Amino acid sequence: IARDPEYERVGFLEQCDDAGGFAVCALDGFHEPPERDAVAALVIPQGDPVLRPLLDGKEYLVCSGSICTTEPGDPCEYHQKLHMLEYLIYPLGSPSRPFALLVVGNSAGGAEFYRRIGERDGELVGLGNLVGLLSSRVENCSHYSHMEKALEQERRAEAEYRGLFENAAEGCYQSARAGRLSKR
Repeated sequence: IARDPEYERVGFLEQCDDAGGFAVCALDGFHEPPERDAVAALVIPQGDPVLRPLLDGKEYLVCSGSICTTEPGDPCEYHQKLHMLEYLIYPLGSPSRPFALLVVGNSAGGAEFYRRIGERDGELVGLGNLVGLLSSRVENCSHYSHMEKALEQERRAEAEYRGLFENAAEGCYQSARAGRLSKR
């Protein structure tokens, strides 16, 4: 994935209720092993100020690496956690409740060799086209994954219910409206 948009690193963070925010679900591009492990464990909490502009309708967040503040909500506060000097965060799904975040960018050492992150129209149009192509595919994968989990839970519940009746030491009976008992 990272080679197509010509950025060094690409990651997807999926909305994960168990983690309480957006957890990394996929990474691509070049990372040193310790960096990959640190980024793979990253969770951006749902209430994090950096997400506020996205949840309020902003189309994307940019950290160009050159202008960083220490104010809460500045996307640049995540450059160390993502191990990227510059990056763009793009929400996938509805603007008010994205199901995932796409993050593309470059490390400090790789920025000069890859497409730079910026807010010029040409750069954003190319990325917008990529997001359009990836968004539906990622959403389908996410829904399929959730459906598989739900079907597995249903299968386990049915097996447990069946086991209760098949292994019961006492008999189970069902009564009809007329009061007749039938063995179950």
